[in-house]
Amino acid sequence: MNRIIKFRGQNKNDWHYGSYIFRDGKHFILIEDDDNGYYSEVEVKGETIGQYTGLKDKNGKEIYEEDILKSGVSDVICKINIGHYDDTSSSQHDIMGVWFNIVGEKKPYGFAKAVLTKDSCNIMEVIGNIYDNPELVN
Repeated sequence: MNRIIKFRGQNKNDWHYGSYIFRDGKHFILIEDDDNGYYSEVEVKGETIGQYTGLKDKNGKEIYEEDILKSGVSDVICKINIGHYDDTSSSQHDIMGVWFNIVGEKKPYGFAKAVLTKDSCNIMEVIGNIYDNPELVN
């Protein structure tokens, strides 16, 4: 299975999707123009850069880092992270992958992080991200 590597970043209020470039202290998303094969660069705010997880929610929407997902089975809201998870108190020690942090829930489930898989995405829905919807994580 080939993994799609792409990013998103925001400039002002617009999101741009493509390859990520860091040059001369600035952050850019490189966007391909499908009609003629040309590329354009859009400068974006560095703090908004997020990588595509390679996963989609139950509606087929791509899931990126810092997205906020809601579970379809319970009132749980999760924030997505890609990276290294090392929790020596867990059986899932020293694992690289896509993780979610539970940031809001009506019932305590006893864990703060868990692995996001293709199967678990079938019950999740992207409802925003931490930049456009900070009220969802507060």
